[in-house]
Amino acid sequence: MTSEVQDPKILYLYVSLSTGTFANSSATSRIETILKINKIPFKAIDVATDDRARSIWGRRRRPDQKLPALVKDGAVLGDLAEVEEWNEFGELKQKLGIATAAGPALSQKATTSTVDTKPAVKQAIPSSSTTTSPTSSTAAPSSSAAAPSSSTAALAAEAAAAANKKKEEAKK
Repeated sequence: MTSEVQDPKILYLYVSLSTGTFANSSATSRIETILKINKIPFKAIDVATDDRARSIWGRRRRPDQKLPALVKDGAVLGDLAEVEEWNEFGELKQKLGIATAAGPALSQKATTSTVDTKPAVKQAIPSSSTTTSPTSSTAAPSSSAAAPSSSTAALAAEAAAAANKKKEEAKK
């Protein structure tokens, strides 16, 4: 098994390609999509083939955390459930320790709102089946979200090669 020296400045996506379940690859694709949409660079590592990653995952994760998960500087930051929550509430970059030039989207003073008591005039808004708002929660999932990314595919190929090599050595 290999072990990669991990740069404390890089965000790692720990995955386990050895499980081979659809739920795991779907979760991995979901985290990758969230990171890519938010333009957050990361590097995927398969804990099944990397001794250092497996050691960090085994020692530093909370019992409720599951793979795939994000790790930075040897600390497990969050799994899919946490990443989705942070993304939904605009806290992703803050929780991952990534500085943003714009700062928070809303100031602390802008946390309350007033309700207009006048009825709103409703206008018809033309809809298109091909366009969706990026903030819409009802948009149909992209077919590419379920497909593994190139980094995940490369890790899968590496894991398969390692498994084949292990089988060949066992035959000898």
